[in-house]
Amino acid sequence: MNEKQEAHMNYQIEPLQPEDWPQVRSIYAESIKTGFSTFDTKLPDWEDWDSSRLPSCRFVARDGKYIYGWASLSPSSST
Repeated sequence: MNEKQEAHMNYQIEPLQPEDWPQVRSIYAESIKTGFSTFDTKLPDWEDWDSSRLPSCRFVARDGKYIYGWASLSPSSST
């Protein structure tokens, strides 16, 4: 993406919905391939991903039907 494209981005931060999973999964696959933003080595299916994330903390950056990125939180353990 170049500076001109960035200047015209009009995205909204919205809660991630189950129907967003195909695009989120594609972005996730790239992060696994590069190893830059996850320690995961296998791409999960929706059920595994869904069960391992906090339901109230899942968001996408969306411009219409296109998702630019996503973020979520997972519970952690102190043990």
